[in-house]
Amino acid sequence: MDGPLAVERKTAGITQSELAREIGVSQKSISQTERRERLGLGVRADTHARYLAAIEAIGKSRRAVVAEAGRVLIAEGEQLLAAAGL
Repeated sequence: MDGPLAVERKTAGITQSELAREIGVSQKSISQTERRERLGLGVRADTHARYLAAIEAIGKSRRAVVAEAGRVLIAEGEQLLAAAGL
């Protein structure tokens, strides 16, 4: 059974490698943190906060990319309609 940090990461659809890049640590470090939490060994408060902040940052970045893609598609659709005289 996963601990809360792993559940949060997985729910956000983020891999350990993506999270490690965002935080600036190795994937192994993320794995060890999740394992310590799962085993009930605890995680330092600052580590916990950085982990959750990184998950949020990745989520915001992804939402921004999706929003921009949506704007591009709308603009292209408007151009096609205008070219078709609609």
